[in-house]
Amino acid sequence: MIFYYFLALLAAFCWSISSLISADITRVLGGIGFNRLRLIFVSFMLLIYASLQNSWNTINIEYLNIIIVSGVIGIFLGDTLLFMAMQRIGPRRNNILFSLAAPFTVILNIVALQKGGSDGFTFEQLIKCSELSITLGKKIREIIKQATEGTQ
Repeated sequence: MIFYYFLALLAAFCWSISSLISADITRVLGGIGFNRLRLIFVSFMLLIYASLQNSWNTINIEYLNIIIVSGVIGIFLGDTLLFMAMQRIGPRRNNILFSLAAPFTVILNIVALQKGGSDGFTFEQLIKCSELSITLGKKIREIIKQATEGTQ
């Protein structure tokens, strides 16, 4: 289990480094142009990898619609908006916004998937939700504070 936590930390580190590397390129090409090139290169890499590993049969056709919707929302729309934001507000503020993904995921789980339990929320879940709300509020306040300081 520790290995998977290490992989998650490594992924977060890679995202942080990639946003720092791509900041200048995004300003030149724009969010849409940069993401278009990025998606082309990644698509070719995935096609080559899947072909070399002969792993095309591991995709269950039943889940193809969900995979497509997830890709359009997360990779196409989400990344395009992320890079458009980075073009305007810079990598530091953009990483602060990106860190809101986890709290929003929890809120969407509670609201959309009704993962609060059939009998309602337990006391522990309510405490965690209040902690999440406080953290989310602080992050949003910090983003607004930095944005207003940058415009003055």
